[in-house]
Amino acid sequence: MSRLRLLHRSFVVAAVGALAVATALIATAPGGAATTPSAPDPSFGTNGRITNTGPGGGAYRAYDVVATMPDGRQVYGAAIDLDGSFFVERRLADGTLDLSFSGDGRTIFDASSIGVDGRTLLETIHLAADGGMTIVGHSAIGSTDNAVGVATRLLADGSLDPTYNGGDVVVIEPPDLMYSKGSAVDALGRAYIVVNEEGSACRIARLDAGGSLDPTFGTAGIQTLSITGGNEYCAHLRVDDDGRPLVLVYDNVESWNLVRLLADGSVDPTFGTLGTVEIAPLDGGTVSSVANLLGLDDGSIVVALVRLTNPGANSRAAVVRYSSDGNLDAGFGTGGWTDVGVATNGGGSQVMVEAPGSRVVAATELGLIYALTAAGDLDPAFGTGGSFSIAADVAYALAVDSSGRIVAAGGNNDDSVFIVRRFEGWEPPPPSTTTSPTTAPPTTPAPPAPAPTPTSPGYWMVAQDGGVFSFGDAPFFGSTGNLALNQPIVGAAPTPSGGGYWFVAADGGVFSFGDADFFGSAGDLALNQPIVAMIPTTSGNGYWLLARDGGVFSYGDAPFFGSTGNLALNQPIIGGAATPSGNGYWFVAADGGIFAFGDAKFYGSTGDITLNQPIVAMVATPSGNGYWFVARDGGVFNFGDAQFFGSASDLGLTHPVVSMTGSLSAKGYRIVSDDGAVYTYGDAAYDGGLAGVPLAQPVIAALPRVVR
Repeated sequence: MSRLRLLHRSFVVAAVGALAVATALIATAPGGAATTPSAPDPSFGTNGRITNTGPGGGAYRAYDVVATMPDGRQVYGAAIDLDGSFFVERRLADGTLDLSFSGDGRTIFDASSIGVDGRTLLETIHLAADGGMTIVGHSAIGSTDNAVGVATRLLADGSLDPTYNGGDVVVIEPPDLMYSKGSAVDALGRAYIVVNEEGSACRIARLDAGGSLDPTFGTAGIQTLSITGGNEYCAHLRVDDDGRPLVLVYDNVESWNLVRLLADGSVDPTFGTLGTVEIAPLDGGTVSSVANLLGLDDGSIVVALVRLTNPGANSRAAVVRYSSDGNLDAGFGTGGWTDVGVATNGGGSQVMVEAPGSRVVAATELGLIYALTAAGDLDPAFGTGGSFSIAADVAYALAVDSSGRIVAAGGNNDDSVFIVRRFEGWEPPPPSTTTSPTTAPPTTPAPPAPAPTPTSPGYWMVAQDGGVFSFGDAPFFGSTGNLALNQPIVGAAPTPSGGGYWFVAADGGVFSFGDADFFGSAGDLALNQPIVAMIPTTSGNGYWLLARDGGVFSYGDAPFFGSTGNLALNQPIIGGAATPSGNGYWFVAADGGIFAFGDAKFYGSTGDITLNQPIVAMVATPSGNGYWFVARDGGVFNFGDAQFFGSASDLGLTHPVVSMTGSLSAKGYRIVSDDGAVYTYGDAAYDGGLAGVPLAQPVIAALPRVVR
């Protein structure tokens, strides 16, 4: 197999000045249900529309991709000119540029960043919990369709992430270039990029979280797929919640196929027929092109395409939905298929996104936006009969924010101006009100938790804006919920007495409440990587701040025992814990890799196994002779003297797990998701949760009132 070249191009970022502008986080709690989902949002731009000419005088002006943040901010990506240059832009919830991002709201990459002479098409922006982002796409060679894969990562302030390929752009260049389109980023921060080669089967590359080809995927980071053994290519790519890539493959007999891979790149034999599903209309028509691929929260898969009912007929936009096993979803449209309508010039559904109520919203290249219900019918409440035209505007990217509003980004019909529209959309359904399970044998369904009885010391939950929620006997000592923060809250810790707590923001700013004393912060330092966690000393007279690269900042009586700041990590650091003596600490990475310093001992890790979801938190046992990890899906891993009492990985959680706390006896633990739902195991007391309560910002941590 011919090898792909992984090139290291230095990014040249336009200077935007060094002034840091403090910007308030704008909370957008769900309001009343929108009576007209397609109505322009008057709180955004001018009557729901923003136009601008972008950062340069390039020949092409249209946004290619958009992503939304929990607080209503949006991130956009687009080419500047037809020379490889591009930019990434962040806007506030009202549509104005976010001046805390690169000083003027935009990070600009000039043509030398890529080293090609064609247009860069950005396809994926993956937002991390700390506000950083991975950007992936393709750059064309001249005016051809042949393209190289590109990827980079930015920190929350818009600066280049030095831990991602050394701060340089990643360019993946096949020896024999051909048309390539499709990219995705999984929950572990790994980028997947289609890198087809002329005269060969389709190929997919995976980069690890540091921007290098991942040797655990395919062969040396490249997986080659062959459906018929002929000249094939891949187009469009997604990764499902279980970390399995989904890709569309056009085969040698001119048919489209949906293929699912396992995490190591091998074909998943449980999907369709030996991993493959041929996309074939039920009436015998043909699929002329496939326009997009979407994985829904319930595990189903939606494909938007253009089909011909018979030779010479008009092309029609259609949508087909499959269940998670690859079978057509009989509850959607007619046997899994829905015809949307006639699309002239071959233009079918170009982009789509999931909306509240299991709806699908899509936009065609002809300026038509339509919405399908969960049953596959055009939604009569949307526009006129389920669709409406945005006149001369064209949407090349769609997103739905945390308030259910639809963001349509693109340009006008001659791509001479950047345009964004936001529509009222649908109010999201309330979070699940399922009560937390108590311990039960693995084969026995867990009974619901008892009603809260505040007789335990209790616990606090902390939201991303520093809002505090108290449960049990845990008192309220204050919050930052009404402050304008420069960066979101990313970590928190209780004092040993249970009489106070600290918060830390991504920029290292520290906030203290109750009997928690302030010993210093990193808020005035130029950090290489954002802060991700705070670890208090056993005395309560100091703390460590832990950065994403494992850099350590010590304050008060917290000694420095070492860091991973100078190591090339496979995955970023996400948390840590101190030993009972206070003379050591552990760090844990997103892949479950453990780093022990001082008198902290190594008891095991998950660094050498393939996780379904990344690790999000760690808790040490009272003895210091063991620890637990919890993953984003609620999976629990125990090491040393830490006992296993159960996990939430089989509950099908609709919100990601963000935190874990241990019980006082070490005979149980609580798992908390970002909607504030609490799941208790062993003897851990249940004192209440926030499931079903509308939150302005997601929960990022849970704190036990009494530290062992």
